[in-house]
Amino acid sequence: DGRSNSKKWCRRRGLEEQRFYEMTKLRGQFKDLLKDCNLLKSLQEPNASMTSSERALRHGELKLLKSLKRTYKQTSTRKRKQLKIDEFDLKMEDDDDGEIDIKDVEFRMRNDSSQVQNLLNASTACSYRDLTMLKVILCSGLYPQFAIGDEFNYCKSMNEQLFHTKAKPYVALHPTSFFGNHPQ
Repeated sequence: DGRSNSKKWCRRRGLEEQRFYEMTKLRGQFKDLLKDCNLLKSLQEPNASMTSSERALRHGELKLLKSLKRTYKQTSTRKRKQLKIDEFDLKMEDDDDGEIDIKDVEFRMRNDSSQVQNLLNASTACSYRDLTMLKVILCSGLYPQFAIGDEFNYCKSMNEQLFHTKAKPYVALHPTSFFGNHPQ
């Protein structure tokens, strides 16, 4: 999107801006954890692959963003935010009123456009390794609330099927649970 405001970008995609910033911070933390566990190769610094003119451009951009942040902190008067009647209307009107969006400035300071573009390009799971990593992430997010089906469940009726958890082997589904009533 180039220079579009993150607030507008989030609204266009039906995403709450605060959750977007939290996700980017969590992504960074998770990436650091994967590097510490040697599950992700340590990549070179983002500035290392830039040409000198790109680095100079990024340096100028950071300088501008820092001055915007400083200006915001010096001139900001904390006022209450009032919800508008059409807050959930997805029309993209220009309602900035010349105010500095500090969250957008901080996001742009942490992430340059090439990093965001690389993330978009690399966000597809193509290989078996990528799919395995996604399964590990999904299972770790669901833990301890997941179970593995017994290998002989294929020849049993739904009420006779067994599952295994880390804490307990041979667990049966509750007969009135959702999965007990809707096996498919």
